[in-house]
Amino acid sequence: MSEIPWWALPLVAAVFALAGAGVTLLVSARDEYARSRAKRTKRWYAERKEAYVTLLAEFERATYRLRAAYDGGQPPPGPFTYVDAVGPAKFVTDLGLLENRFAFARALRREPTA
Repeated sequence: MSEIPWWALPLVAAVFALAGAGVTLLVSARDEYARSRAKRTKRWYAERKEAYVTLLAEFERATYRLRAAYDGGQPPPGPFTYVDAVGPAKFVTDLGLLENRFAFARALRREPTA
């Protein structure tokens, strides 16, 4: 006759079932975190891309206005015309620098390489 108590087999089965459920919960939570992080990163890059495309389009328009003024023999537009056109697009890209202000500060303190 076996020396194992009658309740040992159900107890071991229950422990392994609970351990399996816990591991499943942890793996699914980690997978959800990784997916949401990838989605946030993708959205962040899309926002950055849109901001820089807008900024470059404004720079191109300002350059075109300057060239047209010089080619036409007219005085160039005033600086406030440029600031009013480029300002909003530039503001959005400057906010990108502030998002990681610690890395930005480290970049400013970095010693120049000779």
